Amino acid sequence: MRIVKFFVNNPQFSLLLFLFALGVGLSALLTMPRGEDPPFGAPIFVITAVYPGTSPADMEQLIADPLEDELYNIDDVDFIKTNLSDGLMIMRLEFEYGVDVDNKNNEVVREVNRIRPNLPENLPLLDIERAASSDVVVLQVAITGPTAADQRLIDAAEDLERRLERVPGTKWVRVQAEPEQEVRVHLDLERMTSYGIGFDRVLASMDANNRNIPGGSIDLGGRRFSVQTDTDYETVESIRQTVISAGPNGGLIRLGDLATVRLAAKDDAHRARFNGERAVWVLQALQSSANIVAARQEMQVVLDEFRPTLAEGLDLHVAFDQEASVTHRLGSLGRDFLIAVFLVLLTLLPLGPRASLVVMISIPLSLSIGLALLYYLGFTLNQLSIVGLVVALGLVVDDSIVMVENIERFLRMGYSRVEAAVAASKQIGVAVVGCTIVLLLAFLPLAFLPGGSGEFIRSLPMAVLMTVSASLFVAITITPFLASRLLKAHQREGGNIFL
Repeated sequence: MRIVKFFVNNPQFSLLLFLFALGVGLSALLTMPRGEDPPFGAPIFVITAVYPGTSPADMEQLIADPLEDELYNIDDVDFIKTNLSDGLMIMRLEFEYGVDVDNKNNEVVREVNRIRPNLPENLPLLDIERAASSDVVVLQVAITGPTAADQRLIDAAEDLERRLERVPGTKWVRVQAEPEQEVRVHLDLERMTSYGIGFDRVLASMDANNRNIPGGSIDLGGRRFSVQTDTDYETVESIRQTVISAGPNGGLIRLGDLATVRLAAKDDAHRARFNGERAVWVLQALQSSANIVAARQEMQVVLDEFRPTLAEGLDLHVAFDQEASVTHRLGSLGRDFLIAVFLVLLTLLPLGPRASLVVMISIPLSLSIGLALLYYLGFTLNQLSIVGLVVALGLVVDDSIVMVENIERFLRMGYSRVEAAVAASKQIGVAVVGCTIVLLLAFLPLAFLPGGSGEFIRSLPMAVLMTVSASLFVAITITPFLASRLLKAHQREGGNIFL
């Protein structure tokens, strides 16, 4: 084979290529995005509508049917599934896989906005959510305070939220289960009757005093000033001082004269507990291209700096950490790699220590090239690609073992190292290529599995295909080169103590 002869006769080029492949693989290992699952753009959208007090039949007639009629006009719709209950509609819209998800997102938003004027005017919520693997929470932190005031828990959670948002690679940070508060106004009907004030008058006055309306601008000479009417409520006391009407003797009747105004806890929609203690959750998700290991280190710095700032009675706990499982899988890959190297060394001792060394070099080199190819093809290091690399560990040494053993046989026949490397590779080169192609064909159908399941698991067969292909390249290029430099001619038939 000409390629074998080229690499054997050009040792400087072969050595540079060998070092370059190791360097590129190490760089890919350090910079490759890491995550629990592979990122995939599922063409799935969830449309949620909330209309309190409406029966499922009315929800279907007023909201679901018009939306479905409009959305079915979009091309490549696979199916629409709608679940209805009292006051709630959840519609799942899925397109055929392979479409441009960003374009479909724009089309869905456009169609929903187009039909929105035909839906009930007082519909409180109509939300469109795009399914994304990057929305999976990677860090869940609980801020507990069994006896702390609600506002202290909320302030601490919002402070941590602002800090975590500055971590590079963050997609979003959310606070969940925070104790919500509301202003409650209890009107005194007897006082209202004595002043001759109706309920509508109170509502109109409160609405007029809780608005922020631009008032245009004023030109003064060569300068222009913006005018804005700012009457937003900021405190409970400002609500109490709302003027309702003119009173007797030129006085003013304020809301505090007609009602009791106080800040109270809102009815809980859900409650959070951590180890039985009242808690507020702070959740964080990363972008699909982020490195979870590096991002988690930045998060830990934020948590370490935030913990001493907590008020007395509050504590911080990490309830869920996805990075721990990712690091564990990477550790398992390293352990399997060492086991593979040890077994190769053990089983190849009959070939001699030099031949064993040549074969062992093919393992990290093949993995390096395979990782680099995965990285440049846009794949990440996740639980499926790691499984693929572990599977490939048992396959990458086959070609090199066959090649080195045949070179050893030619050396025992009296050939020089260079002649043995070229002649032995030429003799079995076609057989090695054919066997590797058969092995690749076994995993090829998984790489082209259609639909969402195929996109999700694609990194597994691709890891095997890239790594095994790299092992074939190593076996017909780097392995003969190393054998021509590291092996030695035998003085007698056999060559080592095991033969």
